[in-house]
Amino acid sequence: MKKLLFLTLLLALTTTLFSQNARYPDVKKGKCFTFSGSIGEYPVSLILEVIDNEVSGRYYYNRIGQAIEFKGTANDSQYILKTLYGGASETEAIVLNRHHNELLGVWEKQEKKLSVTLTQFTNPISVYQVHKYIAPNNAKNEDDMREAHVQIRVLWPEDASIESHQIRQNQYYKINNMQYGAEDGTAVKFEYPVDQRTIQGNPAHLIHQLQHICDYISEDFVKQINDSSQGLFGNRDFIQISNIQYVSDRYTVIQDHFYEYTGGAHGMFGTSNVTWDKTLNKLAALDDYYSKKQQKNIPKWMTQQYKLQNKIPAQDKLTLHGLWIEKFDAVGDDIYFTDLGFTTSFGLYEIAPYSEGIISVFVPWGQ
Repeated sequence: MKKLLFLTLLLALTTTLFSQNARYPDVKKGKCFTFSGSIGEYPVSLILEVIDNEVSGRYYYNRIGQAIEFKGTANDSQYILKTLYGGASETEAIVLNRHHNELLGVWEKQEKKLSVTLTQFTNPISVYQVHKYIAPNNAKNEDDMREAHVQIRVLWPEDASIESHQIRQNQYYKINNMQYGAEDGTAVKFEYPVDQRTIQGNPAHLIHQLQHICDYISEDFVKQINDSSQGLFGNRDFIQISNIQYVSDRYTVIQDHFYEYTGGAHGMFGTSNVTWDKTLNKLAALDDYYSKKQQKNIPKWMTQQYKLQNKIPAQDKLTLHGLWIEKFDAVGDDIYFTDLGFTTSFGLYEIAPYSEGIISVFVPWGQ
């Protein structure tokens, strides 16, 4: 009897997993790991996002805090990483071998080599991702080929802590209010009834949403290709990626990066950040660190720091250096906090031409 019951439960579980994979074929699950340690004598933090055998992430020197992006591959016990900036002479290669909760390996740039020692800093966070290229079958030759690229990635900590709950809630509402087609004026907003079980940690509804968004964009793309004359309808990109940008004993910064191209001269992109302060046990805001009187001085500090960091003469107005403003008079809508200070950003076209991109200003603590 017990054996029959066990076989029945096993069959039910197998059927459920098979059904889940069949219903959501494009959604994959990975893990995000955070590590702290050193490269040579320099203290660093490293963030790995592993989905299948592919790795992406970033590391930063703790005294600088500027993220260095990388990509790579993984197997059961090793990560092989390369940085994404610069030419061959500037590329950094890192080979890391995993031993339980430690990473040991070598950092290399040109002929310089340094040892790497890292220890896992926090519990791993689940990552759900849909990543798909869509190409219709009616292309007669290579010149007729059009392609849509959809990539959506969310972080999903599954424990019951207040911090994890807030991160899940932030990620959930990003997906639940996602908009497609904003650039060409045909916007569709994806809105679903809020499912509190999802925010409490059950990802089933979230996975359904990811698959639905991917299916909608795929079907809309193929429909428009078939309805349009060849040559008038180009490639499409829709990318929304969330990752951990910074982590320390006090702060966790979650960054959302968005990019969309649906035709026209160029795509639209942007970033938004939220900071969880582990000491305050809440999402951080300027009011938590600066009095109202101090906040009146922040625009002046921003102007000083922007000039310093961009090697602009102190007497120059910012209009002489690519911006539409003479000096900063307010913080940007996007702001996040680290152990080194805070960074605030302005969106496309807000204070500068598109060619200048997103304008960010870092203000160190103790300004």
